[in-house]
Amino acid sequence: MKCGASFMVYCVLAYLVLSHVKEVESKGKRLCEFKKSFRGKCGKNGIFTCLNDFINLSIMPKNMRVGNFRCFDVPLSPDHMCKYFHEC
Repeated sequence: MKCGASFMVYCVLAYLVLSHVKEVESKGKRLCEFKKSFRGKCGKNGIFTCLNDFINLSIMPKNMRVGNFRCFDVPLSPDHMCKYFHEC
């Protein structure tokens, strides 16, 4: 009987903890992406390639964070795709 009661208490506590975690995650900041293709390939340092490409655009802010960039080589093309994630 003790095992059954302990198991039920464990299930209720697990449910409460997991439902609280979902609420906290949903209140996080939402990220939007800005993407653009550029000439050339990503190379070894694709993040810095994208950073330099975006800095040369006049519409991008100058206080961009390096960790928010992703670089992807476009298959069958001499171009690469840069994505920049920012808060909406």
